[in-house]
Amino acid sequence: MPQPERSLQGPAAVRYLLWPMARLPLHHRFVVLVVSVVILPSCGDDGDDSGRPSGSTTTVAAAASCDPVAVDPLDPGSTQHLLPGAPAPSYPTDPPTSGPHDAGDPVTGLQSTPLEKPLQVTVLEVGGIVVQFRPDLGEEDRRLLTALADEKVVVAPNPSLPAPVVATAWRRRLVCREFDVAAVQNFITDRKGKGPG
Repeated sequence: MPQPERSLQGPAAVRYLLWPMARLPLHHRFVVLVVSVVILPSCGDDGDDSGRPSGSTTTVAAAASCDPVAVDPLDPGSTQHLLPGAPAPSYPTDPPTSGPHDAGDPVTGLQSTPLEKPLQVTVLEVGGIVVQFRPDLGEEDRRLLTALADEKVVVAPNPSLPAPVVATAWRRRLVCREFDVAAVQNFITDRKGKGPG
């Protein structure tokens, strides 16, 4: 015969739900707490009604000439440091926003040649920003872009970009169909110094 359902409310409900946890050793309770607070929320609904599956790239609003800032999932290879001569890894996004990266120091400032993807991620890992542009970008826009370069902002050409200008930070990507200096500056201000840690 089925048992009638008990309706618990208030403190009794909390004690009923937490009772199994009270029997766990303290370090296991900590693990349960971390999983409950940190990991499980990322597994559920992200509040996006776009119909995309949970865990896919989410976006944050940006300027009209640029797409919303994409928040990319963490590449599982992000803890891998590549040694010189290692084969090039593949990345889930292009340009990458996390993933395997070079073991050496990051580049800084204005670069005259395209950056290899592992080197791009090295910059992002230390809280840097990589702003890349297609070589056919207008001269005035290129001048404005080069003025953004500093010790934490790398500006480099990249002929294979999906749009004229793409700015990346750790797990963030701003894609601009037209160069919008204000949108790129806002992205830099918001993300500069924010690496994985």
